[in-house]
Amino acid sequence: LQHAFSAAPTSANHKPRTATKTTHAQDPPAPLLSRGDPTDTHTRRLPPPAHLRRHLSHLGSYVSAQDALASLVLLLPLLSLALPRSAASPAAEAKRSYAHDAPVALTDLPGGALHIRAGDDVLMVPATSAASRSRRQSSPSTFLQYYVRTTTPVPSGFYNALLVAAKEHKVEYIPEGTFLTMLDSEGFSQVEAMSGVLSILHADPAHKIDHRPGHSRRTATHNNATAYPNATLDIQVVSGPEVASTIATWASLLTSILGERPDVRHPSPTKAVVETASHLADAAADWLALQEITTFVEQREAMMPRNKYARGLVENFDQDGTNPGFLWAKGLKGQGQVVGVGDTGLDADSCFFRDDNVALPSCQLSQYGQVAPASCINQNHRKVVSYRAYPRGDIGDNFQGHGTHVAGSIAGAAAFDTSSKVAWAADYNGLAMEAKLAVDDISADGNSLWPGDDLSTELFPHAALAQAHLHSNSWGGYSNEYTSYAREMDQYTHDNNNDFLILVAAGNDGPDANTVGEPATAKNILSVGAGGHSVPAYNDYGISTGSGQLSGEVTDFSSRGPTADGRLKPDIVCPGMFIRSASSDGDMDTNQCGSYTSSGSRRDGAVTTMSGTSMATPTCAGAAALVRQYFTEGWHVTGQATPSDAIAPSASLIKAIMVHSGQKMQYRSSSGDQTPSTLPHMSQGFGRVDLSKVLYFGTGSQKLHITDNEEISQGGAFSVCFNVAAGTTFKASLVWTDPPGTVQASKALVHDLDLTVASPSGTQSLGNSWGSADRLNNVEQLTFDTPEEGIWTVTVEGHSVALNSQKFSVIVTGDMTINPTCSSSTPAPTPSPAPTPA
Repeated sequence: LQHAFSAAPTSANHKPRTATKTTHAQDPPAPLLSRGDPTDTHTRRLPPPAHLRRHLSHLGSYVSAQDALASLVLLLPLLSLALPRSAASPAAEAKRSYAHDAPVALTDLPGGALHIRAGDDVLMVPATSAASRSRRQSSPSTFLQYYVRTTTPVPSGFYNALLVAAKEHKVEYIPEGTFLTMLDSEGFSQVEAMSGVLSILHADPAHKIDHRPGHSRRTATHNNATAYPNATLDIQVVSGPEVASTIATWASLLTSILGERPDVRHPSPTKAVVETASHLADAAADWLALQEITTFVEQREAMMPRNKYARGLVENFDQDGTNPGFLWAKGLKGQGQVVGVGDTGLDADSCFFRDDNVALPSCQLSQYGQVAPASCINQNHRKVVSYRAYPRGDIGDNFQGHGTHVAGSIAGAAAFDTSSKVAWAADYNGLAMEAKLAVDDISADGNSLWPGDDLSTELFPHAALAQAHLHSNSWGGYSNEYTSYAREMDQYTHDNNNDFLILVAAGNDGPDANTVGEPATAKNILSVGAGGHSVPAYNDYGISTGSGQLSGEVTDFSSRGPTADGRLKPDIVCPGMFIRSASSDGDMDTNQCGSYTSSGSRRDGAVTTMSGTSMATPTCAGAAALVRQYFTEGWHVTGQATPSDAIAPSASLIKAIMVHSGQKMQYRSSSGDQTPSTLPHMSQGFGRVDLSKVLYFGTGSQKLHITDNEEISQGGAFSVCFNVAAGTTFKASLVWTDPPGTVQASKALVHDLDLTVASPSGTQSLGNSWGSADRLNNVEQLTFDTPEEGIWTVTVEGHSVALNSQKFSVIVTGDMTINPTCSSSTPAPTPSPAPTPA
C-alpha cells in the first residue's frame, strides 16, 4: 500500500473561508500532482511499507482468518493454480466464460473501465477464481466485499434484486454499471445467476486508501498541531447487521498494532472515525484498508472559515444603488423561513440578533452526536430559534467574529436600541431580514472549526429540527475530490430531506483552475463563488474601486472548478468583496449597536467589513430564503401571494431557481479579463444571481413555468411544449438531487439525466451547451437569447438511472404559454408590452 498519510501532522479542526478584511486571497495552495504524472510516486504501485509488512506477518493476532486472506488477495491467482476446482453447477460453469479468472487491469474490465480514485494500477482479482470459491465454501456464512459489474444501462430491477441478495447490507453504485456490496456464499450464488452480470470482483486494499500526496493537504500551516497533534481518519464502510459489533473491536485491535489506544467512533451506519497520533496515521490507515467492511479511508483535512448594497445586487442587479431590494418592496423579506448556519458562533446580544423579550434558546453539548434538548429551541425568539454549541465550541463569538458576520448577512435585523442607532445599523440588515436562524457553534477559538464526525447525523438534523430548510456553510478545505464531508451533504438531502438545500463556500484560492475545495465539491449543494461589489459601496466605504473587482466581475480570490472528476463548481456567484455586516465585539453583555467597528468603538461597533466566499455564501443563503418564501406563499402562478397555490419546494427547485437566475460575469484569466460566450463556465458556474431574471410577479413579457418532484426511470422521458414568441430570452434549467456518490469512486455522479430543447425548426440542443451530452453534472441549462417563434419542446430523459427512479425539477422562462398538445393548433402568445418597472 502507498503511504497516503505521511504528511505533516493534521487534526480534525477546520477553519472558516474568509479571504481577509480588505485583501483578496490567502496563499495559493500547494500544487496537486495529476494521477498520470510520472514524478508522482503516489500513483505508482509501491511495495508494502515496513510497518505493514510487519503487520502482515502477525495477521492472526488481530484479524480473522478471512481478513488475513483478504489482505493477501493479490496471491489468489497463484493459489488457484494449486487448489483443485470444486464441482459446480452447469450454470456456474457457464458463468466462467465471462468471469475471466485471471487478474485484470481496471481499464480492461468487461463493460469498460472501473472509475475509482485509488489503486488504478492494481490488478482486479475475479471472485470466480478457484481460490475465491474455495474460500466461500469453507465459510459460507461470512460476508465478503465485492464489486458487481453489469451491462449498461443497468438491467431493470437489478438493484432491488441485489439488495435482496446482500441481506440488509448497503449497496453502493460506482459509475458505470458497478455495484459495491457485501455478500455471503448464498448471496454470491444468487448474484452470479442474475441476468446482466459481467463480472464479480474482489476489492484490493490499495483501492481503499486515498491516493493524494500528503503535502497537498497543507495541514501543518492551518492547524494548531501543538494543541491538536492527532490525525482523524474517515472510514467509509458497507453498512450491515454486523458493522456496529465489528467496529466496536477496532480500538483494542488497533491498540495492539499502534502501541497506544486510538479513539474509534461510529457516527453513522456507513461511517467510522479513527483519531490517533499523527505519526501513527499510516499504520492505522493500512490496517483499516484490510478490513472487509471498509470501502475507503481518507484523512480528514484542515478546513478554513471561508447587505446594504449586496441585497440590491442579487435581487435585481442594482449597480448604482438607486433601486435596491425589489423583493423587499413586494413584501418578501424572509417571513416564515428558518436558515441553519454552522460557524464560529454568534454575538447574540448585538442589536442585529437580540430579543429583549425572549431569552436566547441555547445549549452546550457535552459530546458529539447529541440531540439538542427541547429547551434549546424556541420559535418565539425574534431572530435565533436555537443556538447549539458543540463540545469544542462555546456560546458567543470572538472579536469581529466570522460567524456573527455570516449570520448578519443572512438574516440580521437591527432592533432593541435607540432609534438613531437602529436606523444606522439597519442599512446593513441581512438579505432575509425577517427570517430566523438556527445556529451551530462549531468553534472554540473563532478560527478552527470541528463540524463533527458525520454531517448527516450530527450537524444538519439540529437545523431541521428547528424547522430550517436551508443551511449556510462558510468553511471548507483544499481538496477538490468528492470526500466524506461532500458525500454526507449529498446523503442528507437525498435520503430523507429533499426539501433541505445546503449552501457551501467554494473557497478563496482563485483565480487558478481546480481550486474549489471540499465540501463545496458535493453535488446536491449550492456551491457559491464570490463576485465584486458596486461602485456606490466602494465610494460609501471609502475604498478605491481599484482595490477589488466590481459587481459584474468574479473576484480573483474566488475558487474555480473543475472538481477532481471534472464537474462544474462553483454553481453560482453572489457578492463577496468588501461586505459590511454584523460585527461581534467578543462580549455577550454589551448590546452593541450603531457604529462601524474599530479599535476605538469596539464596545459599540455593530458592523464590520469582510471579503471572501464566506461572505458570498450567506448572501446567497438569504436570497434562497426569499425564493423559498416566494413558493410557500404561492406567488409563482399568478405573480401574487395566493395561499391556494402555495407549495413546499424541494431543494432541487430552490437550486434550479438560483442557477436559472445566473448572468454572465467577467473573469480574470492568463490572457486578461474575459466574459464567457455561454454559461455555465468553470470560473463562475451559472453566473451571478439576479432573481429579477426568473421570479414572476404578474407583469412583463417573461413567464415562469416550474416542474417539481417529477419522477423518471431508466430510459424514460418527460416533455413539455411551449408556444414561444420571438424577442425574449427562452431558458430552461434542470436540477436533480442525485443519490450520494461513493467516496471510493473517481466519478461522483450516480444518476444521469439529459436536458434537451427542440426548436420549432427541429434543432436539438443538449444541456450545458458543450456540444455533447453532459455525463458529469446534475445541473443542466440551455439559454436561447433570440428564440424563433413557434413551438419549443423541453425534454428530460433518464439516460442512466441505476437505482430505481430519480426525481427532478425543471425551470423554464420566456415569453411563452404552455402548449399541452405540442401541436400548431394552439395559438402562439401575443407579444406582451414592455415590462413595468418593479
